Amino acid sequence: MPVKSVVFFVAPIVIAIAIAEIVAARSRAEALNFLRDISGHYKVYVNSKPARDPDGIVSALKTTAPQLAQHSHPTKMIRVDIENDRGTLTLQLGRDSGYAQEYWVFYPKYRITLNNEIGRVTTPVFNEY
Repeated sequence: MPVKSVVFFVAPIVIAIAIAEIVAARSRAEALNFLRDISGHYKVYVNSKPARDPDGIVSALKTTAPQLAQHSHPTKMIRVDIENDRGTLTLQLGRDSGYAQEYWVFYPKYRITLNNEIGRVTTPVFNEY
């Protein structure tokens, strides 16, 4: 078996996957730190409209965590903007194709996490959107 050829093709793929995982983990930590530090007055918008349950949305998003891959994909996208005196956090949530209360969380601040999830959250709080 030609070892050099295999290494030449496999190594870049492994490196790209590792970089994507590192960026996703750091982006998740950045988003969760923003959510954990929210106190006092803040506003939550879902698809550019004021949210009915801002506290429930923030609580649900605080549970964002990585999950093992399933044979599903994100469908309907929901944009969530959270504003406070420190700035704005924007997340995109994609409803899971297999489980309606599971949402793939994307962090559009960085190019790599625009299409690569930073985690998932399971909640009924977005059912109405």
